[in-house]
Amino acid sequence: MKRWIVLFILMGTLMWVTGCGDGIASTRRERVQRYDRGLKMEQRMLADDIDHFLLADRPSRLSRWRFE
Repeated sequence: MKRWIVLFILMGTLMWVTGCGDGIASTRRERVQRYDRGLKMEQRMLADDIDHFLLADRPSRLSRWRFE
């Protein structure tokens, strides 16, 4: 009987210390969807950075007014 009590106390302490996992239960499909969302977001951010670089309007030294 003492062994069972000690075993339950030990198991309870172990469960209390470690918890019941990381708290996030996800299936393989959910992990793949989360990875795809992250990848798509990174692709959009890269496209925005490239567009910003290519479409940046640098000021010109030329004047639109003619000087004589």
